[in-house]
Amino acid sequence: MRIITLSVVLLVGVACNGGNIGVEEVPYCNGRLDQGESEIDDVFDDDGDGAFDADAGCAETYPPEQVDCDDRNADVGPEIDEVQCNDLDDDCDETTPDDDGFGCAEGYNGSFTVTPSVSYSCAGAVTVNFSSVDVFHDQFELEMTAVGSSQPGTMKGTTLADKTFRVSRSIAGACEENYAIEGSFTDAANFSGTFTIGFVDGLGGFGCGNCADQSYNITGTR
Repeated sequence: MRIITLSVVLLVGVACNGGNIGVEEVPYCNGRLDQGESEIDDVFDDDGDGAFDADAGCAETYPPEQVDCDDRNADVGPEIDEVQCNDLDDDCDETTPDDDGFGCAEGYNGSFTVTPSVSYSCAGAVTVNFSSVDVFHDQFELEMTAVGSSQPGTMKGTTLADKTFRVSRSIAGACEENYAIEGSFTDAANFSGTFTIGFVDGLGGFGCGNCADQSYNITGTR
C-alpha cells in the first residue's frame, strides 16, 4: 500500500493595505508614499524650519511643540521667539502677547519743540535755556535731552503702558542740581508735563547762592 502525505498551508489573518501585507497605515507627513500608506501625504515642512505643517492631514500625530502654525514662513514656528507688534504669532503660541504693553503705538523717538521755552540761570554757574528736547524711546526706557543747553543735559527714566513718563537727572556738587520732566504722551507726537529744577545746598546755606527751585508747565510737539 502506498501512503500519500498532503501538506496544506493556511494563511490566517493576513491583511492587505495599499499593497503592503500586514502593515498598519501610519502617516509620516513627508510628501512621499511610504510603506503602510495608501496615498501620498502632505509635505510636512514646506518652509524648511524643521516644524510640521499644522494644516497637513497628519499633523495631529505630532506633539504641539513640533507643529508649525505657518508653514509658508520660516520665521514663524514653535522654536522662534515672539516679536512684538508685528501681527504675527511668531512662536505659534497664542498665549504669548504680541502687544508691547504700549498698545503697539508708534515710538516717541524724535525732536520735540517745547512750549513755552525754558530759561533760567543763577549763581553764575547754572544756565538752563532750551526750546526743544530730543527723545529716545525703547519700550519702557525713555530719555530726553535738552537741546542747546548745558543743563540739564540728558534726563533718563521710563514711560509706562498708560503713556505716563518721568525722566530726571541729578548733578552732584556743593549745590546739587536736580532736573525732571514728568507728564504723559497724548499721542506719538505730543506730550504735556511739568519740568522742575530743584537744588540741595550741601554747604549749610552757602552752596547754592541765589538759586531757587523752579517749575514750568510745558508741552512738546514733533
